Amino acid sequence: MKKIFISIFYLSFLKISAIVLTLFLMNCSAFFHKEEDDLTAFLLRLFLIDQNSPSTVVAGGSNTCVILDDRNPATATHKIKCWGLNDAGQLGLGDTLPRGDNAGEMGNALPYIDLGTGRTIKKLSVGRGHICAILDNHSVKCWGGNNNGELGRGDTASIGDNPGEMGDSITLIDPGTGRSIVDILTSAYPPIAVPNRSSYAILDNGSLISWGGNESGKLGQNISTVENIGDVGGEMGVSLSPVSVPGTFMSKKLAKSAHGNFVCSIWSDSSGLINQVFCWGDNFFGQLGLESSTSTFGDSTSTLSDPAYNYTNLGTVGYPVEIAAGAGHACSLLNNGYVKCWGNNDNGQLGLELPASVPTLRIGDGINEMGNNLPYVNLGIGRTVKSIHTGYNHTCAILDNNRIKCWGANNFGQLGLGHNTALGNNTAEMGDYLPYVDLGYGRTVISMTSGWNHNCAVLDNMQIKCWGVNSGQLGLGHTNNIGDNPGEMGDNLPPVKLLLDP
Repeated sequence: MKKIFISIFYLSFLKISAIVLTLFLMNCSAFFHKEEDDLTAFLLRLFLIDQNSPSTVVAGGSNTCVILDDRNPATATHKIKCWGLNDAGQLGLGDTLPRGDNAGEMGNALPYIDLGTGRTIKKLSVGRGHICAILDNHSVKCWGGNNNGELGRGDTASIGDNPGEMGDSITLIDPGTGRSIVDILTSAYPPIAVPNRSSYAILDNGSLISWGGNESGKLGQNISTVENIGDVGGEMGVSLSPVSVPGTFMSKKLAKSAHGNFVCSIWSDSSGLINQVFCWGDNFFGQLGLESSTSTFGDSTSTLSDPAYNYTNLGTVGYPVEIAAGAGHACSLLNNGYVKCWGNNDNGQLGLELPASVPTLRIGDGINEMGNNLPYVNLGIGRTVKSIHTGYNHTCAILDNNRIKCWGANNFGQLGLGHNTALGNNTAEMGDYLPYVDLGYGRTVISMTSGWNHNCAVLDNMQIKCWGVNSGQLGLGHTNNIGDNPGEMGDNLPPVKLLLDP
């Protein structure tokens, strides 16, 4: 007991000392300038161990969520806040009112989502209208819209749009007897009031299961496209058939995003040494990368056992370590630090500088377009990529210098460059010609995420900044798009307020 008291006293002393020193530095900005900001952020992260800070930001559709970490191993509190649209109760706040579109809705005014007594969160996936989370006890809860059974409850009732539906009341996803879920993904398309939504999970045994809407065969269950899974009783748990791809592969990692009617995942063989990307669902733009014009794979018409179906050929140099899927294109980061993109290229989202005069605006549906014939995305001399992210029809990457470049559609300013001109479809637009996203003087990026038409990044000072289209998902207390006009980015872009009063 004496040791505990001493430890508490010592930690309290450190916190008080850090607060005093931090306040002193904050009032000496005239002398310290940027160095003061860096030292302040460092002290906050080092000493204020109960000061919640963002560990992960996740966007999807027209929503953004953040996992807040108090960095205290004794309490290990990982809680979430979400903002943006709330038409299906996806914010989990017991109503359908959006958050972040008006002043006074962020900071302390934005509640944490109740995921149950004593429960904390490990991983999160945000779709258009529904959200799923892996909790600390390895269970999974989903809430929001449920038109297609995407919540896996055996009904079509939305959850989170009325009081008393969250917390311990949420039905757990049943992955089958003795099984647990290690990765989760939510998907929705198209961007309408009631999109076709679905959910995906990788189990502890390497199986991949799916439920919800099956438009274009995106569940990969080789069933009719009008057939849903999870909207009636008896379809979950042991009744769920795993997605079966050719060969003896186990699912290793789901795509970071699935903004369209197709889904991708990285699979490995039994040795764990061979990684391949498999995609299924809609193939109208060649986004499955099969060099095939077949419109879909994974439904009852073109099954995953079809001889024309196989893994996405990304060449013999390097293997995939990340995959992200937009509305009609996909990009994969290889272990050599380079990126390849394929599928729809109508806005330059593949970053290949192919002008509109080229006969095709798509890559992946024709012979000899994939494999070693598919070029890397040029992001500058000597630059490599640390992570890849896709929006609806734009793409972003964190580079090895911890800065962001974005290309593709830019009608809402989602490239963050102060204009609304698409980039990536003409010569001299990629490589060193493509500017970095300015997030503030001297700032670098820890992580980022892309929704349909917006992006958010966690910066080195533990702030979150968001830009692009804005119906509240930027969390700035207004609905003005950000990034489409000069003077909106950099130090002029305020961070999202998560804990302090707005």
